[in-house]
Amino acid sequence: MNDKVKEDILAVIQKVIEAFRAKKYFDLRDISNQTTHSASIYGDEDAIAVAVVVYTLFKIVSRDFYDQGLDDEIVSQFLRAQDCLNKGNQSGFRQIFQRLGGVLGQKDPKIKRYLKSIVYHAQTVKGSRLYEHGISLASAAETLGVSHWDLMSYVGKTGIPEAASDTNTGREEMKQRLKFARSLFGA
Repeated sequence: MNDKVKEDILAVIQKVIEAFRAKKYFDLRDISNQTTHSASIYGDEDAIAVAVVVYTLFKIVSRDFYDQGLDDEIVSQFLRAQDCLNKGNQSGFRQIFQRLGGVLGQKDPKIKRYLKSIVYHAQTVKGSRLYEHGISLASAAETLGVSHWDLMSYVGKTGIPEAASDTNTGREEMKQRLKFARSLFGA
């Protein structure tokens, strides 16, 4: 794992712990977006996994059925993940994030029903953020394990393509693509 990515993930884990302790659940969305930025720059799978888990937690705690009694368990898991990363135990860190979903499902059966669709939705949302940061749609879909069609459909609803084309960078990119296409046909 890249040192910068590790540093970013540790900062995210600390912010998640603080958000749960302060019961500022809506901070989780912004925290997740910070990790997405790192994931798009470095293409790091651990950063992507953290972004998806944090966003999934945000979606779960936003639901009416969320039991705040799970806060201590979630904080405990994040503290263990933080400890593993600090000690250089990446496999332990990855196992903790894989177990988090299971822990949530065991504590509240209602969560288990929604967890699969929430995780898939979170992966789709994070895929759109990777696309927004310049990763191709196909690469973002493959990296996060979502259907290309689902990701394209979601991105189409967000307005990300229009926002990219409105920027100077988007226009310049289009001009370069048009110039390249014309050169292929000798026009």
